[in-house]
Amino acid sequence: MRFVCLAVLMAAVVAAVVAGCTGSILQGTIEGTVTDDGGNPVDAAVVIVLRGGAEIARAITHNGGHYRVTSLDPGTYDVYATATGFTDSAVARVVVLQGNPATRNLILGT
Repeated sequence: MRFVCLAVLMAAVVAAVVAGCTGSILQGTIEGTVTDDGGNPVDAAVVIVLRGGAEIARAITHNGGHYRVTSLDPGTYDVYATATGFTDSAVARVVVLQGNPATRNLILGT
Protein backbone atom coordinates (compact mmCIF):
# COMPACT_ATOMS: atom_id res chain seq x y z
CA MET A 1 0.00 0.00 0.00
CA ARG A 2 2.82 2.38 0.87
CA PHE A 3 4.43 1.68 -2.53
CA VAL A 4 1.17 2.50 -4.37
CA CYS A 5 0.79 5.81 -2.51
CA LEU A 6 4.41 6.71 -3.27
CA ALA A 7 3.94 5.84 -6.96
CA VAL A 8 0.79 7.99 -7.19
CA LEU A 9 2.54 10.88 -5.47
CA MET A 10 5.54 10.65 -7.84
CA ALA A 11 3.23 10.55 -10.87
CA ALA A 12 1.42 13.67 -9.65
CA VAL A 13 4.71 15.54 -9.15
CA VAL A 14 5.96 14.58 -12.62
CA ALA A 15 2.64 15.61 -14.20
CA ALA A 16 2.76 19.01 -12.45
CA VAL A 17 6.34 19.66 -13.60
CA VAL A 18 5.54 18.67 -17.20
CA ALA A 19 2.40 20.82 -17.22
CA GLY A 20 4.34 23.82 -15.93
CA CYS A 21 7.04 23.44 -18.58
CA THR A 22 4.58 22.86 -21.38
CA GLY A 23 2.50 25.91 -20.41
CA SER A 24 5.42 28.29 -20.88
CA ILE A 25 6.32 26.73 -24.24
CA LEU A 26 2.74 27.11 -25.48
CA GLN A 27 2.68 30.82 -24.69
CA GLY A 28 4.26 33.79 -26.40
CA THR A 29 5.90 37.14 -25.77
CA ILE A 30 5.62 40.73 -26.95
CA GLU A 31 8.78 42.79 -26.61
CA GLY A 32 10.30 45.93 -28.01
CA THR A 33 11.60 49.41 -27.33
CA VAL A 34 9.77 52.63 -26.50
CA THR A 35 11.42 55.78 -27.84
CA ASP A 36 10.49 59.42 -28.27
CA ASP A 37 10.00 60.89 -31.73
CA GLY A 38 13.70 61.84 -31.73
CA GLY A 39 14.75 58.20 -31.32
CA ASN A 40 15.77 58.53 -27.66
CA PRO A 41 14.79 55.62 -25.38
CA VAL A 42 12.06 56.33 -22.84
CA ASP A 43 12.68 54.62 -19.51
CA ALA A 44 9.80 54.15 -17.04
CA ALA A 45 7.12 54.19 -19.76
CA VAL A 46 4.11 51.98 -19.05
CA VAL A 47 3.33 49.40 -21.75
CA ILE A 48 -0.14 47.87 -21.57
CA VAL A 49 -1.22 44.76 -23.50
CA LEU A 50 -4.94 44.53 -24.30
CA ARG A 51 -7.06 41.76 -25.75
CA GLY A 52 -10.64 42.48 -26.69
CA GLY A 53 -10.36 45.85 -24.95
CA ALA A 54 -9.40 44.29 -21.60
CA GLU A 55 -5.99 44.74 -20.02
CA ILE A 56 -4.10 41.45 -19.99
CA ALA A 57 -0.67 42.55 -18.78
CA ARG A 58 1.60 45.55 -18.32
CA ALA A 59 5.32 46.26 -18.15
CA ILE A 60 7.57 49.19 -17.34
CA THR A 61 10.39 50.05 -19.75
CA HIS A 62 13.96 49.94 -18.52
CA ASN A 63 17.53 49.55 -19.82
CA GLY A 64 17.22 51.86 -22.79
CA GLY A 65 13.43 51.81 -23.17
CA HIS A 66 13.10 48.03 -23.51
CA TYR A 67 10.02 46.12 -22.41
CA ARG A 68 9.01 42.45 -22.43
CA VAL A 69 5.60 40.93 -21.68
CA THR A 70 5.65 37.15 -21.31
CA SER A 71 3.16 34.32 -20.71
CA LEU A 72 0.66 35.49 -23.33
CA ASP A 73 -1.69 32.98 -24.90
CA PRO A 74 -1.46 32.83 -28.70
CA GLY A 75 -3.79 35.37 -30.29
CA THR A 76 -4.10 38.99 -31.33
CA TYR A 77 -3.37 41.86 -28.95
CA ASP A 78 -3.20 45.65 -28.94
CA VAL A 79 -0.17 47.30 -27.32
CA TYR A 80 -0.36 50.76 -25.77
CA ALA A 81 2.47 52.87 -24.31
CA THR A 82 2.26 55.95 -22.13
CA ALA A 83 4.71 58.12 -20.19
CA THR A 84 4.47 61.43 -18.38
CA GLY A 85 5.32 64.34 -20.68
CA PHE A 86 4.73 62.37 -23.90
CA THR A 87 1.87 61.71 -26.30
CA ASP A 88 0.67 58.08 -26.05
CA SER A 89 1.31 55.49 -28.75
CA ALA A 90 -0.49 52.29 -29.75
CA VAL A 91 0.03 49.35 -32.09
CA ALA A 92 -3.04 47.32 -33.05
CA ARG A 93 -3.37 43.67 -34.00
CA VAL A 94 -0.07 42.26 -32.73
CA VAL A 95 -0.15 38.53 -33.42
CA VAL A 96 1.40 36.37 -30.70
CA LEU A 97 2.46 32.84 -31.61
CA GLN A 98 3.60 30.18 -29.18
CA GLY A 99 7.33 30.26 -28.50
CA ASN A 100 7.94 33.07 -31.02
CA PRO A 101 8.43 36.61 -29.64
CA ALA A 102 6.55 39.39 -31.44
CA THR A 103 8.68 42.56 -31.56
CA ARG A 104 6.81 45.88 -31.60
CA ASN A 105 8.52 49.21 -31.04
CA LEU A 106 6.47 52.22 -29.97
CA ILE A 107 7.23 55.91 -30.51
CA LEU A 108 5.92 58.46 -28.01
CA GLY A 109 5.41 62.02 -29.25
CA THR A 110 6.87 65.01 -27.46
